[in-house]
Amino acid sequence: AVVSTQSTGSCAWCQARQHSCKHNPHPQRISLPHQDVPASPYPGETHQMMYRPQAVPEPMQKLPVNRVCPTCNKQGLTVVTPAIKLTGWLLILFLGVCGLIACCQDGWKEFKHKCCYCGFSFGSYEPPLTTREKMSLAAAVCCLFIVPIIIMIVYFFVVLAFVATSLPSDLSDY
Repeated sequence: AVVSTQSTGSCAWCQARQHSCKHNPHPQRISLPHQDVPASPYPGETHQMMYRPQAVPEPMQKLPVNRVCPTCNKQGLTVVTPAIKLTGWLLILFLGVCGLIACCQDGWKEFKHKCCYCGFSFGSYEPPLTTREKMSLAAAVCCLFIVPIIIMIVYFFVVLAFVATSLPSDLSDY
């Protein structure tokens, strides 16, 4: 509770208990028994209201977290549903079978958190692509584009060598 300072120099707590303690009131502070607390910036706000710590909710990850639902007011673990992000679907579309790595790696997914009681959506978590996932993407692109180009170059030289050996050595007979 907020205690006001009397003009006699002692606080109401000391006067109520006939305590002989004298407090030195500061213009910006409210004197309480043996401690100074900053004055409330708003009328009717108490010390307890100003400094009540708020619980910081656990950050959402790919595993369930403990939350209080604002809809049903029940506390429990969230239900996590993984879903492939748009970038993952584009990877599958453009890389075909090689793009199916999006189904196996977390960086291509979004993890949606819902209340286990009423289904309220708390939000989602999208993990960043790890270095390993980026390397596997590079390997898939290599398999899809660079390897076929190398195969075509090798095929061209093999065909050229075969044609060159099958030609007669003396073309003047023709």
